[in-house]
Amino acid sequence: MAETQQQRALLTPKEVSEWLGVNVQGLADWRYRNIGPAFTRIGRSVRYERDQVEKFIAAGRVQTAA
Repeated sequence: MAETQQQRALLTPKEVSEWLGVNVQGLADWRYRNIGPAFTRIGRSVRYERDQVEKFIAAGRVQTAA
């Protein structure tokens, strides 16, 4: 069965932790402290939307003088 576009857009905490370079427990701590990327609960599972992770990264971007 092929994955739909929406299914590919939902990432597991493991995938996001690898992307951001933080461990899975660190993501759980961010969720608890409300400081990480927006996430969705599907039952007991946590999923991150790819665009929300990208927005989180962009929000932390600092423009430096060239």
